[in-house]
Amino acid sequence: YINGVLSQRYYQRNENKQPGKGFNGSFGSNSVISNVLVQHFECGAWLQGGSKLTMEHSRVRNNYADGTNLAGNCKNSVVRYVSYRNNGDDDMASWSNAGLAENITFQYNTSECNWRASGIGIFGGSGHKVNHCLVVDAIEGGLRLDTSYGGSAFFEKEYMELSDLSFYKCGTAGR
Repeated sequence: YINGVLSQRYYQRNENKQPGKGFNGSFGSNSVISNVLVQHFECGAWLQGGSKLTMEHSRVRNNYADGTNLAGNCKNSVVRYVSYRNNGDDDMASWSNAGLAENITFQYNTSECNWRASGIGIFGGSGHKVNHCLVVDAIEGGLRLDTSYGGSAFFEKEYMELSDLSFYKCGTAGR
C-alpha cells in the first residue's frame, strides 16, 4: 500500500514539495510490481526506459494524472490484471516521449471513472498490444491513439494490435 498526500494535481505548485509518482523510473530489466494499491499521487506509476517490466494484480486509485504510463524507451513490458479508478489523465498509457516505446502490452485491466484524458492512451511507439480491457464511465474518450504530445511517432516496424476491448458510457460532447 502506497498512499501519497496530494489533494490536487500539483502540491502548492512547487515541484520540490510534491511526492510525484507512486512508482517512478525504469527498475531495470525483468522487474515485477505486483499486489500493490497506489493512491493520492500525481501518477500511480511512471515507468520509463525499462525492459521486460511486469506490473500486475494491483489497484491504482485517486491519482491526479496517469494511472500507469510506460513511457519513453520502455520495451517489451506488460501491465495486466490492474484495476484503475478515479484517476486524471490516462489510466493505461504509453508515451514515446524520450525514445520509442516498443511492444507494450495492456491486458485484462479495468478502468473506471477516469475524469480526464482517456481510459487507454497510446502516444507513439511500435508493436503495442491492448486486449481484454474494460473502460467504464470515462469522462473523455475510452481510447485515444495519437501523437499530439511530441516525442516519437508511431513506427511501422511492428503493427499495433487492439482486440476484445469494451467501452461503456465513455466520450465527450462535440466541441
